[in-house]
Amino acid sequence: FPAHQVEIDCASVRNMPRSVGNASGLDELLNPCSPTSYFVRTESIGSETIHSGEIRARPRWYKHPQSRFAPALPSQASPVTAHLPHKSVGVAGAAREMGREFPPAVVVTFMGLIYAVTYGALCFKAAGLEHAPDGVIVWQLGTAAAQLGALFASGVSASMGNPALEMLPVIHSIFHNVAVLLPDASPEEVLGTCLVSMSGGTLLLGVFLTLSRRLKFAVWLRIVPIVVLKGGLCGVAIFLLKNTFIISANTQKPELDMWPHWSLSIVLGSSLFLIDELSRSPIAVASLLFVTAIIPECLSRTGLTSYEVMHDGNWLFDPMSGESSLWFESLGRSYATAFHHVNWFVVLRQVPSIIAMGGLHILFALIDLQSCSLICQREIDLDREFQSIGLGNILSSLMGAGWPVYYPVSSNVACHKVGGRTRLGGSMVLVATVGSLFVMDVVIPRLPRALAGGTLWWLGIVLVKETFLDILAQHSHKFDVLIVVIMSIVMCLKSFLEGLGIGLLLSVLWFMFTYSSSLAVVRNISDGIEFQSNAFRPLAHHELLDRLGHRIVVCHAEGYLMFSTSPVLRDKLLNALSEGSSAVWVVLNFSGVRGLDYSAIMELARLGQRATVSGKQLILTELRGNILNVLKRLRVPMSLEPTAIPGLTYIKHYQVALKLCEDQLLQDMGFMSKESSPNLFMETFGHFLEGDALESMEPYFEKAEFPKGTTLFSVGDPCAFAVWVARGELHALRPTHGGEDRLMEIIGVGSFAGFMNLLSNRPYPLTVVVPDGVSSCFCFVLRWARLEALCEEEPKIANYLLQAVLRRQAKEYSAFVSLVAQR
Repeated sequence: FPAHQVEIDCASVRNMPRSVGNASGLDELLNPCSPTSYFVRTESIGSETIHSGEIRARPRWYKHPQSRFAPALPSQASPVTAHLPHKSVGVAGAAREMGREFPPAVVVTFMGLIYAVTYGALCFKAAGLEHAPDGVIVWQLGTAAAQLGALFASGVSASMGNPALEMLPVIHSIFHNVAVLLPDASPEEVLGTCLVSMSGGTLLLGVFLTLSRRLKFAVWLRIVPIVVLKGGLCGVAIFLLKNTFIISANTQKPELDMWPHWSLSIVLGSSLFLIDELSRSPIAVASLLFVTAIIPECLSRTGLTSYEVMHDGNWLFDPMSGESSLWFESLGRSYATAFHHVNWFVVLRQVPSIIAMGGLHILFALIDLQSCSLICQREIDLDREFQSIGLGNILSSLMGAGWPVYYPVSSNVACHKVGGRTRLGGSMVLVATVGSLFVMDVVIPRLPRALAGGTLWWLGIVLVKETFLDILAQHSHKFDVLIVVIMSIVMCLKSFLEGLGIGLLLSVLWFMFTYSSSLAVVRNISDGIEFQSNAFRPLAHHELLDRLGHRIVVCHAEGYLMFSTSPVLRDKLLNALSEGSSAVWVVLNFSGVRGLDYSAIMELARLGQRATVSGKQLILTELRGNILNVLKRLRVPMSLEPTAIPGLTYIKHYQVALKLCEDQLLQDMGFMSKESSPNLFMETFGHFLEGDALESMEPYFEKAEFPKGTTLFSVGDPCAFAVWVARGELHALRPTHGGEDRLMEIIGVGSFAGFMNLLSNRPYPLTVVVPDGVSSCFCFVLRWARLEALCEEEPKIANYLLQAVLRRQAKEYSAFVSLVAQR
């Protein structure tokens, strides 16, 4: 967009025909100017103001500088987006907001209950701890604590929090270490030591994250290799799939004779996976879970069986333990009994494991936050979100849960898909979660074990698909696959923590091997004033580009982009892609980039999302080797053709990308290039010659039209002629060491090719072809004999012909000096 946008009075356009877009009736009710909100494009150049006279409808991705609302998603927005008012619209508006937030709150609450029943049983019972607090209560308390942290401190209005599922194998490893160190201790001493280790670690983690915002801790987390996190999630998937058999049959280890129980869980989990993959609807998944949950009640009411028979057959969950029906009394009694038997020496010996737990929690929280940012297309302040997660962990420890909490991608994406956008939905989930604690003792004994087993199997398959299978199909390097495979084997044979340690070690070794020979990531970065395309333009165009070139940002990258180097590139480009930046186009020249790892590709995807949100174009050029194939295989959202739509775009040649940006800028300012002969004459010679001089020049030139794909001359050919482009364009290419042709110059209307070689009688240094993008190129051909005749018969015209060519050479030399200075 131009720098200045002058809004027309709403009343003047309210009666205009509403032919732009198809905004909903709600948009028209809340904003009389929607959907036809117009603006006039103006631009100040020096002391003049140019009005393009163009009136357009505001695109859906345009975000008003004063608006606090993020751009709507393509699936949820009309071509024109209404600007909702900041003030309340009364009781009717509050009712509409509550009605909009109620469905996502119901879906998230129900899924949270299922997770509580599923994973709550794994919290302590799967670790073999006796007299432990009820895991379902602990899970729900952790959910309430995370939701409180989200409501009070999160920068995202509709954040949903839960206990960290990925911490199950990690905390179980700590419990196992405590049990090994206390072989002859009483169950109360083992339990108390385990609870203090877990709750203390969660409290320290919360304090650290709360203070991390002042330390800008999130900046350092970006260097974490995502492939290691993928391997960690693969280990979590193995843990979930294994515990499907244990939870379904209520046994300490998988048993073959209990196949009716776990086979039912496998069928349910596979059905959930298929429904999720085919429908992509959290409502459909929640509906199947709800139907499964009420099956025992239906069987009991129809008289086909009874709850006693189903309990005896291990088909339902056991009643909640505890002498009192009040959950807080039962929880308090468990903690009071255990805390009197804590072995503090063993607790201190768990400090390394607690530190590892905190580090892994932070890494998994980071990947979930980044995934939410990509899927939901919203910018996230990582420092603020980590601070809110820290508050949630402090509350979790103080409220009696003690389990680390975070904002999982599953709940947040489900909330976003169903339409949750404000804190009202989070408040509803908090109230429902606390209320569910008072009915758990009635509800849980009526739920089938297949409900938990099927959920474990479903999420286990999902994690396997999103980690191991995705790495196999979408890896950026084969070493990524090797890291995940080795991590999975170690986690199966040894432990979860050892597998993660092996993954980190391999990633560091790979970093040392690849980066030791790499150059700097960002060679230089500047604007379109310093870097202009090597295409012929009239002087007026160059003067305009020298004034408005700041709207084009050009970045040259080189080396190997990986988990430790890609954040540098992101930092360099964030300012240019911000909404307050004057830049409209950002061109990334990857001619010197040797390769990208998985983390670097994710950074590119996030930069593309940032460009989409801010209404700018991020253009990738000169991708070498198989980088483009890797981006396609990883399904990075990217347009492969030149387009005006904001976001990530790929254009093969750097010079073409620069020229397209400059052409668009010139068109926006009303400087349109004409291809008529008089304009050709003026563009080449300026005001030095009269217009009728062209007629005197024509006899010395031959007219020729070259179809697309024609090679006029190649590198090393003896110079026989020069051409003057009258219509279309030519591309000057030079072969590289890798066998690819690199575009060196775009020879447009009014420009010469081969003239200096004709004068010096030297071979052609470049290959000149008619590109595929044009149907044909019409040229005037000048041979040496006719040039000699022109010099003898029309010396004035020959002099200005030479001056025009030298002017072009001077422009190229200026650009070359600027490039050398940037290096």
